[in-house]
Amino acid sequence: MELVDVAPEEYGRLFPSPLHVYNTVAFSELNSGKCEAVKYMVFREGKIRGGIVLGLRDGMWQSPFSAPFGGFTLLRGQRMEYIEHMARCMSDFADAAACPVRIVFPPVPYDDSLITKSVSAFSRMPQCVMSYDVSYHYDLRSPVTVSRKARGALREALRYDFAFECLDGNEADIVRVYDIVRQNHEAKGYPVKMSCREVIDTVRIIPADFFVLNVLGRDVAAAVAFHVSPGIVQLIYWGDIPGTSSMRVMNRMAFELSSYYRDKGLDIMDLGPSTEAAIPNYGLCAFKESWGCRPSLKPQVIIRPSSHI
Repeated sequence: MELVDVAPEEYGRLFPSPLHVYNTVAFSELNSGKCEAVKYMVFREGKIRGGIVLGLRDGMWQSPFSAPFGGFTLLRGQRMEYIEHMARCMSDFADAAACPVRIVFPPVPYDDSLITKSVSAFSRMPQCVMSYDVSYHYDLRSPVTVSRKARGALREALRYDFAFECLDGNEADIVRVYDIVRQNHEAKGYPVKMSCREVIDTVRIIPADFFVLNVLGRDVAAAVAFHVSPGIVQLIYWGDIPGTSSMRVMNRMAFELSSYYRDKGLDIMDLGPSTEAAIPNYGLCAFKESWGCRPSLKPQVIIRPSSHI
């Protein structure tokens, strides 16, 4: 198998519908200014087997270089041996580039076959270092088992006259939602990774929903969700205004969001990881599990060049 560098136009023609939006040419080109270089690479063995988009950032080639996850794109399901050949190609690429390659795969529910085969292939290579974040999702196709504590919190939230609204998604709506998220993040001491302008630019190419929860005309919580894969919506940001937790605002928001997307007929609502560098945030894990979210692994591999071992 060989790994071939192609033009973005050719890559887009070969892979018009990748597993998720973060592997599209449109998304990669939008964010190309955040790295030193972008490569659109194709795996070829007799015929095209798959591809990967890589960005050079922080001294390593990365997939993704500005997204929650990246990984391989396949034209169709591939047998185990072809995924192993792709993994070896990535090792050869790291050797030729003389710098590491970092690949963050989607959580397992996005494609359990591809991700399982990829982890198996890389984990047997001595130059690879694997790590795993724990991601949580709602399976909207199955009944949700909510804990007694979460049910009690929801009963408290239902005493307030909340209004849950899905906004039109115009620029004013995005600014309104973003400001709530910003206040939430600042109060907790961590940054919002995307600027408001970046959110506005991104939703021009990714279908998105913007929500607010208000009580007596006052916004108290907001959420941003991207439609990232067929049947899957990913919660990008959500949070409440500081000082409103006594109303159990986030419990109500969790209930409203899961109900909204279940009614829309979606399969999965991805709430993202509850770990940082594989270290669990136990409170966040407990909150998501109390609402019936299911944990799954989100794998990462760092492929070291031979010269670095």
